[in-house]
Amino acid sequence: MTKLTNLRHQGLINQHKKVYTKIRSRFLDVDILNEAILAQSLLGTGKKVNLILQKMFKLNIRPDINTINNVLLGLKRRKSRKALYFTRTMCNNYNIQPTTETINHVLDTFYSIGDVRRLIHSNKLFQQFNVPRDSHSYITLIKGCLGHSRGKIAYGLFESCPLALKNQTMFNLIFVQCAIKNEFDKLSKVLEEMKQNKVEMCPDSLQQVMKSMYNNNESESIPILINCIINHNFLNQETATDVMKVLCEQLDLKNIQSLFNCLNSSNLLSTQAHEFVIVACISDGQDEAAKQLNIGIDPVRFAVLSISGYHKSGRNHMIDQTVNTHETEWSVYSEAIKCYLDQQELDIVEFLLHKMIRLCRLRQDSELVEEVRSAFNRLNEEERAVKLLSETLLKKDPLVKSGRVLSLKSLYDVN
Repeated sequence: MTKLTNLRHQGLINQHKKVYTKIRSRFLDVDILNEAILAQSLLGTGKKVNLILQKMFKLNIRPDINTINNVLLGLKRRKSRKALYFTRTMCNNYNIQPTTETINHVLDTFYSIGDVRRLIHSNKLFQQFNVPRDSHSYITLIKGCLGHSRGKIAYGLFESCPLALKNQTMFNLIFVQCAIKNEFDKLSKVLEEMKQNKVEMCPDSLQQVMKSMYNNNESESIPILINCIINHNFLNQETATDVMKVLCEQLDLKNIQSLFNCLNSSNLLSTQAHEFVIVACISDGQDEAAKQLNIGIDPVRFAVLSISGYHKSGRNHMIDQTVNTHETEWSVYSEAIKCYLDQQELDIVEFLLHKMIRLCRLRQDSELVEEVRSAFNRLNEEERAVKLLSETLLKKDPLVKSGRVLSLKSLYDVN
């Protein structure tokens, strides 16, 4: 028996089969047959699992809970809808008490198939056999219901879940559901419970909710959501930065201004959030507003942020003007070049690269080198990129010899 288990763990299924065949010719018991079932289930060979089960029944070897669990593992891998029927039949016919693991196998099967009707029906097994659910049981049921517009059932499952089993994943699933459905009373209860249990909010969940609200033209719900988060003390600097990022991506200047004032007064305004706001203002053509918000940001950094905003608003003449104002600053040229690469303006890129090398102190800038190389290659301008990089960013590179540069494949080990 131990040898069979070791061979399965090592993935040596052929040897496993030979040893099992030898043992079978001498004697069989439920443990050996269970081991054989598990090996075949892991391989996904349903017919062989059935043959072993038939052999078990023929020899009057009584199955146990491991038999059921091992068969269910195979059914789950094959995404079979027979999982519920098999479990109920085996447990009733052989008076076997299922475990939480047993029923979780059934839930996982129907969740992976996307069969929410059978998933919900399988939940009754816990009551029928008086088996306790665990966190995995609740999360599988809640995710399955939420994925098929059964939000009311999902919330009911969440409320019935014992406090000790509720974790961050479960809280955030329900948080997203309540927020997207604008059920702010329920959302407040969820946030209060999260606060009491010291459960952190997942930043991705908040961004998901806000993006969904914008996509569904429900931006009027954004202030309510933000206030709800603030009132329950979930607005830390990291969360605030994530919120500001989404607002700035949407150019929602009204909510940007409101949140900016709130963060500024509560010392939660991060440098990154501050920069998001400046770029958003310039992207929307609010240059004066951006200048008024430019408190404590280095002039060169402000120039870089301005170029990003000008690019988003299509004002290339302002990009050029900013570069001319800061013509000895590498970071300003770098940002401008990236913007023009995005616009596929290769002639301007070439001009700026030569000007940057002439007026700025040469630096190692592997990120910019890679962006130039990638952009030119996408436009089938590899030879031009090699020549341009050898004359500019890679001018003092040791791989450049006698005015010639090795191929980009050798420079960057690109397949």
